[in-house]
Amino acid sequence: MSDMPCSSKFGATCAENLIASGMSECEAHNKERLFDQCSAWLVDKMGRPIEEAMGFWLPGRLEFLGKHTDYCGGRSMLGAIERGICMVAAARKDHCVRVARIDRGEERTFEIKGEIEPRQGDWMNYLMTAVKRVHQNFGSLHGFDLIIGSDLPMAAGMSSSSAVIVGMWLVMDAANGLKKRSIYREQISDELSLAEYLGCIENGTDFRELEGNRGVGTLGGSQDHTAILLSDAGKLKTFGFSPIRFEQMIEIDKKYAFIIGVSGVDAHKTGAAMADYNKAAMLAKELVEMWNNQTGSHAKTLTEIVRSDSFDMTINNLFIEYSGELDCKELKNRLAHFIRENDQIIPAVMKELKSNHYDVVGDLIDQSQNSAEKLLGNQVMHTIELAKSARNLGAVAASAFGAGFGGSVWALVEKRDRDRLMKAWKKAYKDFDMATSERACFFETLLGPGAMRAI
Repeated sequence: MSDMPCSSKFGATCAENLIASGMSECEAHNKERLFDQCSAWLVDKMGRPIEEAMGFWLPGRLEFLGKHTDYCGGRSMLGAIERGICMVAAARKDHCVRVARIDRGEERTFEIKGEIEPRQGDWMNYLMTAVKRVHQNFGSLHGFDLIIGSDLPMAAGMSSSSAVIVGMWLVMDAANGLKKRSIYREQISDELSLAEYLGCIENGTDFRELEGNRGVGTLGGSQDHTAILLSDAGKLKTFGFSPIRFEQMIEIDKKYAFIIGVSGVDAHKTGAAMADYNKAAMLAKELVEMWNNQTGSHAKTLTEIVRSDSFDMTINNLFIEYSGELDCKELKNRLAHFIRENDQIIPAVMKELKSNHYDVVGDLIDQSQNSAEKLLGNQVMHTIELAKSARNLGAVAASAFGAGFGGSVWALVEKRDRDRLMKAWKKAYKDFDMATSERACFFETLLGPGAMRAI
């Protein structure tokens, strides 16, 4: 990592370090401007010397495959995109936290003491939830001044909220030496466990002996945090979950790039949208409880159920005798989706990508998209249309990704064809729904580096 620069070179130094980690030069220079804007706020409006500034990069997450599989103990194929969040921070000696967002021109302050009360729906929710949980688990914390800039579309299915959670950990660690504390060594100790702990911060559950709290209100797993924290430029990584385990890494052929189509239908995890998102998790939880009641076992995930020697003999009776409150057909579909995505499609795609058979991958991804539409039920007509039209226009593969109920679609394309395809994709979406297309955006990305301290 380069030495601390003078004020005028802060962003340039961050960009150099991002390029050294594998980010394309064009995108790194875009981040240079964001880092400069954030550092200017720190110096000019918060009165902090540039010598105390720290820069952090938090990428958006690309879920290649693995729709709602992580909290079921399944696997996901993940990468990081080259858009994300830039944070500039400076440690304080007191317990005050000052936070500013340059896109809003807004600054907030709170103290790390007593009861920190995040509010759902407020942009500070994820940030304050992270501080509250780490304070609860690790004890006394020094505060910090923090400025946040982003070129990542919000509520678009690329985990901007989870990126904030990861970023808050990096900032608090830098300001407080969290990894040097005995409790970190005893309870977390490595990056895989850290990603799982960060997921527990978001969903509010306990992690080993580190007690949970309310979280942010969602019931997801650690997929997003794993992708953001552990991705490498140019590569897709497959991880299993509950607990997190690394399975395989595949380098994407350099003749391909991704185009992201942001639908313009927000995928906010608040209000009714949070209920829709949480439903998939609740169905999975109900299936596990049904299994344990039927068999007397103590399974924790769908993976444990599917791997059971008695699965084939027991599964039909599970639904015949069900008398709970949830819809039996939805429960069957939830299980069918998990088996198809986790045990059939993902292993097949891993094999074909490893063999460089990109022509076969597209049909397998189509099966995943269809399964999300018909079985998981987390797609809206706009993401369905985007995936369908991308394939019709010649994309090698295309799929909606993220929690669903809005958000975005990725399309894997040959670089030589990207300009034509992006133009045609935009037009096709405008013809489909002109009003919504005005809120949509399309951009190209390579697979970039994971979260890092940029200076």
